[in-house]
Amino acid sequence: FQIFTLVDPLTLLYLARTNKALRGFLLDRQNSNIWRASLQAVESAPPLPPACMDDPAWCRLLFEEICHVCALFLLLSRVLMYPQVCFAQLEHDYHSDPIWWEFGARYCQGCSGSQ
Repeated sequence: FQIFTLVDPLTLLYLARTNKALRGFLLDRQNSNIWRASLQAVESAPPLPPACMDDPAWCRLLFEEICHVCALFLLLSRVLMYPQVCFAQLEHDYHSDPIWWEFGARYCQGCSGSQ
């Protein structure tokens, strides 16, 4: 149980998607302290989630670079748009894949125009 508190939030998301047992355990509201500890261990820790959002959804919004509409991996889309740029140089860019805080979602450039 305590080992999960040492895992970064994105890895917790991926672990919750691996099988039903882990999903049930990690998404149980009684285990929200696992998510909170994981968030607090992040450098420049993000604030706690708003009341309308649970911890796993908050982690997904903050750390998973996937468009919430079309599920496009945003980092991969930048590689396809700029093939001459090294993949390692393309770090998180909040201008090309903005988080729409009022909707609690992240959109790619294609979907942000249609929303």
